[in-house]
Amino acid sequence: MSGFSLAAAEVGAELPELLPEQIDRATLAAFAESYGDLNPIHLDPQAARAAGLDDVIAHGMLSMALLGRLLVEWAPVEDVLSFRVSFTAVTTVPARLRCTARIKAIETVAGGRAARLALAVRRVDGPLTVRGEALVRIPAAPAPGTRASSVRAPGVSAVASGPAAASAPVASAVVSAPAPASVSVPGSVAGGPAAGPASVASAAVSVPTPAVVSVPAPAAVSAPGSVPDRVPGSMPAVPVVPAPDPAARSA
Repeated sequence: MSGFSLAAAEVGAELPELLPEQIDRATLAAFAESYGDLNPIHLDPQAARAAGLDDVIAHGMLSMALLGRLLVEWAPVEDVLSFRVSFTAVTTVPARLRCTARIKAIETVAGGRAARLALAVRRVDGPLTVRGEALVRIPAAPAPGTRASSVRAPGVSAVASGPAAASAPVASAVVSAPAPASVSVPGSVAGGPAAGPASVASAAVSVPTPAVVSVPAPAAVSAPGSVPDRVPGSMPAVPVVPAPDPAARSA
């Protein structure tokens, strides 16, 4: 592990490079699927030749993503205050790409200092393909080799321009999907396919508890001199026998 620390670096210092990245057709297919850019000039040699190219070319945003990976190797993603690139040449495949970053100035920003970096992507055996610039907050304490979180912080901007940018929409390197909403459908089951490639859909089913119905017991009706009727579901009523009159017995 390199002993490099952005906190101790000075103007002119180079960020330690990552190993050159090998780009081939399989890389382009995987990136196209994950990023959502299925432009055939990146995947179909015939379509690329029809567009005036010799063969398929790499996505410009793939090169930008490689530069972003170099930045967050040495600074947390929340410390990347700005990040922009321009594309100077197309990248045909196969290719080995080398990403570099050099400190060209130290600036004062809210909350401390920041390093302005000159960025570049070039083929190991060929020309410069991407140049760019980033502003990265300098940490208060050295944290060599600390990897950044994968969550993009608010306020980070990413801009791409140049000939390769036309084949894909400009987007930040980190995609954040909103938290799924909880849908409650009384008495039914909710769900279904996701709304789109970058969306997450789910549903929580809530079945209400059935109400308890209470039926009052029928009232007992008594008529004078009569025996109360039997209440359904109860024991039969016992008849009442009047006691003999003593006066009648003596007579």
